[in-house]
Amino acid sequence: RIQILFELNDIMSWKVVTIATIAILLVLVYYQISSYKNQEASLIEVDIETPKENSNKAKPQSSTPLLIDKNDPIKEESPVAQHTTTLSTATSTPPSDYPNERISSPQTDDKSEYKVEKNVYYHSNQSQWKYLHDKVCPTLTAPSRNRYTFFTKINEEFHFLYCGIPKVGSSNWKRILLALAMPTEERRRLTYEDLNQMTNVHNSREVVPLKIHLKADTDPNYYRFVLFRHPFTRLVSAWRNKFGRDSNGHINRFYYKRVGFKVIKQLRGEKAIANFNSSDPEHLLKFTEFVEGIKMGFVDRHWAPQVTHCSPCQVNYDYVGFFEYINEEQAYLFRLLGFEDEIPKPTKVASYNAISSTVNVTKEIFSTLSQESVQFLRDFYNDDLNLFGYPDDIDNPRFPFPQVDEIPENGVKSFKEGKDYSM
Repeated sequence: RIQILFELNDIMSWKVVTIATIAILLVLVYYQISSYKNQEASLIEVDIETPKENSNKAKPQSSTPLLIDKNDPIKEESPVAQHTTTLSTATSTPPSDYPNERISSPQTDDKSEYKVEKNVYYHSNQSQWKYLHDKVCPTLTAPSRNRYTFFTKINEEFHFLYCGIPKVGSSNWKRILLALAMPTEERRRLTYEDLNQMTNVHNSREVVPLKIHLKADTDPNYYRFVLFRHPFTRLVSAWRNKFGRDSNGHINRFYYKRVGFKVIKQLRGEKAIANFNSSDPEHLLKFTEFVEGIKMGFVDRHWAPQVTHCSPCQVNYDYVGFFEYINEEQAYLFRLLGFEDEIPKPTKVASYNAISSTVNVTKEIFSTLSQESVQFLRDFYNDDLNLFGYPDDIDNPRFPFPQVDEIPENGVKSFKEGKDYSM
């Protein structure tokens, strides 16, 4: 009997261990699923109703959506709203009519680089930006709720805050933040290929969001910067990235499930969903349908107006740059922030031809839209267009450049150490 009791006890012990193991595995699976669902840090609009499934007609939407992150516990305005209401009172200069000729002139060799003279750094004219800021900010209709703390990442070693807007080179800057978080010797051994191969850049714990470290926002020793982009080229980039096919011929099922299939169902009916074939280009979400989806209220952080992300009228940025000058902006900021020799710096982030190709694609795609849809997009992105002086006509000779020129600077001083890099 004693032996039988011992055997029963052993069996029960194994059962407990097995049940406990299964429970742990289930918890891990649930955590992975939850992480995947939250991976995109979904944003929902609180002033636009999600369209009903039986709606047959897309209704134009006139107001700018107020975006709230479902995962962000902070519901009130960030202290930054009290800390920075206006930019510093530097002499402002009206923007010129056309962008810098050095940048706007075409180049035919895809391997060519922008011309940068030795120790001469080009960067956005901050005086012109301040002129636009002071002129346009009082007229903006963008919502005042501040998502700045969610989109802003910080680096404590080099003392800077970067507000990363999706589809404006934010993935690249998050890779830079990851590299800077590494031990000094390790990051100095990195190659640019290593930098490009970094994954999970949006959810890494090493990329510290400002929302959990708010004291950095009021620290005068931190340098604040942000980059913006023409909303039309950004919109096309978002559509191609989220609803096109990647280099392996795959679609982004997360975004099709979240937005694409819902829009297709509204516009084409249930049968189109049942017969959907991702290998057939005709089945994919068309750009015209994508715009109709925005009219219905399907707005995501990757194509929402940029003023709703980084609060350019509420935050006192030390530097405001532009995606259209991305190569020069990055070279300038690398030196200014003092980590030019800490991680690999690409000689060129994007070739002129790559940028030019995006512009040409944007013009081609916009030609498929009705005048009503083009006007809707102008209204939808009105604040972005006005604040940065972007032309709202794709046939404008300065499209897609902002009404802020680039200016040269002989040598750059590190803002942190005051080190003079001039030669």
